[in-house]
Amino acid sequence: MFKFLTKYFLTVCLILLSLSYSYGKNVKIDLAKIAEYNITPQRVFVIKNKLFLDYNLHNLYLTVKIPKKADKYEIKRLKLDAENILKKENRIEEIKILPAEVYQQIINELTTKYDLEQELIEYNYKNDLGEIKKIESEFQLNNKNNNIKKNLKIEKKIDKQNTENLLNSFIEITKKYSQDSSKLFILSQNISEIIYLYVDVEKNTIIPLILPPYEKAEKNSNLFAQTGNFLYSFVIKNHVFPIIKSPFTSVYRLFSTASSSLNAFAPDINEAFYSDNINNENEVMDLEDFNRFLDDELETKEFKAKVKLFIDGEDFFDDFINSVKLATHSVFIETYIFKTDNFAMGIIDLLKKLSENLDIRILIDCFGSSSNKLVQDPILKDYDSPDDIIKTLKQNSNIKVRTHPDTWLVSDHRKIFLIDRKKAYIGGMNIASEYRYTWHDLMVSLEGPVVAPIVKMFYKTWAFSGAGGDFAVAYRSLFTKSKRKTDNQEDDMVNVRILTTGSTDYQIYDSQLEAIRRAKKRIYIENPYFTEKTLVEELVLAKKRGVDVKIILPAVNDMVLYDKINLKIANYFIENGIEVYLYPKMAHAKAAIYDNWACLGSANFNKLSMFKNREINIAFYDENLINELLEKLFIKDFEVSQKYEEPVEIPIIYYLM
Repeated sequence: MFKFLTKYFLTVCLILLSLSYSYGKNVKIDLAKIAEYNITPQRVFVIKNKLFLDYNLHNLYLTVKIPKKADKYEIKRLKLDAENILKKENRIEEIKILPAEVYQQIINELTTKYDLEQELIEYNYKNDLGEIKKIESEFQLNNKNNNIKKNLKIEKKIDKQNTENLLNSFIEITKKYSQDSSKLFILSQNISEIIYLYVDVEKNTIIPLILPPYEKAEKNSNLFAQTGNFLYSFVIKNHVFPIIKSPFTSVYRLFSTASSSLNAFAPDINEAFYSDNINNENEVMDLEDFNRFLDDELETKEFKAKVKLFIDGEDFFDDFINSVKLATHSVFIETYIFKTDNFAMGIIDLLKKLSENLDIRILIDCFGSSSNKLVQDPILKDYDSPDDIIKTLKQNSNIKVRTHPDTWLVSDHRKIFLIDRKKAYIGGMNIASEYRYTWHDLMVSLEGPVVAPIVKMFYKTWAFSGAGGDFAVAYRSLFTKSKRKTDNQEDDMVNVRILTTGSTDYQIYDSQLEAIRRAKKRIYIENPYFTEKTLVEELVLAKKRGVDVKIILPAVNDMVLYDKINLKIANYFIENGIEVYLYPKMAHAKAAIYDNWACLGSANFNKLSMFKNREINIAFYDENLINELLEKLFIKDFEVSQKYEEPVEIPIIYYLM
C-alpha cells in the first residue's frame, strides 16, 4: 500500500507538471504551426477597436488594433501580435469569416473588370532550374533557407487613381458576399506576407494582415497560480472533506483505485474475455453471440430508445437550448466542465430565469469546475466573467449546485443533460464556448425507456455529492422508489445499451476490447486521447488478420502533451499498416464502429476513462443509425482530414511522460 500511495502522489505531481506545460502559452510553437501548416482562425471578433483571431491553439490569440481613422483608398498593412489573455471587456462583436475561395472569386472579378495582369494578384519566382513557380504561402516566402525573395520582380505598378478605383471595386464586390454583415474577415490564399483581409464595408476600409515573426515569440505561463489552485482543489476539496462525509466510499475508492491502476498500467491479457464461438466464415461479427456476451459476462441491459445524433456545437446546443426553454418540470445537468465564458453565461442566465419555476440541478466535477482558475482561457475574460462557477450559478437564482469530489483521482467525466426526466443528452460536450464554436464533437439525444436508468444514475451521484455523502446514498437506496414512469415504447425506437466505467466497473473497456477481437470487416475510431496500451495492441492484431482499421486523431490537441503522445501512437499504427487521419482542428468526438456495432459517449481511449473516471457510453447495432453515424461523422472526417503517411521523431521525454 505504501508503494501504491507513493506512486499515486508521484502521479499527481506528474499530472500537475503536465497540465502546467499543456496549458502554458507556448506561443512560439503555435505561431510556427499557423505559418507552416496554414492553420486558419476558427473565430474572429472585435472588442472596441481591437481585432481578435482565435485559432483554437491552446490559449493563443492573435490581435491587432484597428485604426480609428483610415483613408478609404489606403491600405494599411498591419502586423498581428500574439496574446494569451484578453482584457476584461463588456462587448464582443463577432465577425463573419469568408473562405479563401470567396477571396479568389473577388480577385477574378477584379481581374476581369480591370484587365489586370496575373502578376498583380500573385507572386511568382524562378527557381535554380529556371522554372517559374508560384509562392504558395507566407512561410515559403519568408523561409530563410530559400532565395525566393531575391528573384521577385515587379512587373507593373498602379498609380494612385487606379488604386482608388481598384480598392473601391474590391469593397463593392465584397458586399455581395457580406450577407448584411458590416465587417468581414477574408482568408486570402497566402499571397506574399498578407494572409488575411479585414474589411469594414460601412467605412470602406481594407486592412491586410500578416503574421508576427514567430522566431521572437516568448513562452509565458503562470505556474505558481496554477499550482496553488490545483493543490487547494486536490487536497482540501477532493480528499479532506470527502473522506469525512463519505468514509466508506473513500476507502473503497482507495483500494479500487489501486486495483484499477494495476489493471491500467500492467493489464493481464490472459484475463481479458475471449469468445470460442467466433465464426470466421461470416463477413462481420455475430451480433447475437456478441450480445449474449454483453448480457452474461458484463451484465449490461438493453433498452428501447429514440436516438438522434448531433455533430458539432451549433447542431447540439441549438437543440439543447430549445429543449431547456420547453421544459415544464426539471433540467438536470451533470458535466465535467462548466465554464463562465460568454457563451456559457448565456446558458447560465437562461437557467437562472427558469429556476424560478423549475427544478434546476447542476452537478459539476470538482476538478473540472476548477478549470476557470487553473486554465487561463482568454474567452473567460471576454465579459468580465467570474472565476467561480459555483458562486455564479447560485447568485440570485434558485439553481441547486453540487460538485463531485475527485477523491483518489476518480473524476466524474460524464456529460448528462436531462430534460423533464424524459429526454437525455450524452456525449463529449461540456458547457463552454470552444464546444459551441471551435471544437469538433459529438452528442446524442435519447428518449424512451433508456432515460430511466440515466436519471437514476444522476440521482445517485447527486446524493453522493451532497453533504450526506455515503449516508445520503444509503438513505436514498432504502427509502425512495426504485421505479419511475417512463415513456412507452414506440415503433421507431431502437435497442440501446448503456455502458459505464466505475471504480471496479470496466464495461466500456471490456465491451470494446471484445468488439475489436471479434471484428472481421472494419474498425473506425475517432478519439482525441489515444493511450490505452492493450486496445492499441489489439487494433494492430486486428489489422494483421485483415480488418480495415482507420483511426482519426486531432491534428491540434487541446493539451500539448497529447499532441506528442498521439503522434507516438500514430507512428506505431502506420508502422503496422493502420490508417491514421489527422483532423484539421481539435476533434473531441469519442465514437467507434466495429463491423455492425457502434459505441459512443464520454469515454476517451486512455487509462483514466477505461479504468478510473465515471463515464457513460451507449452502444447500438441498428443498421440505419450506424449508417448515419458513418456518413455524418466518419466519412466526412476522413475526407477533410490529412492522412498521416510518414512517422515523425518524438523526443524521449514524451515517451517517459
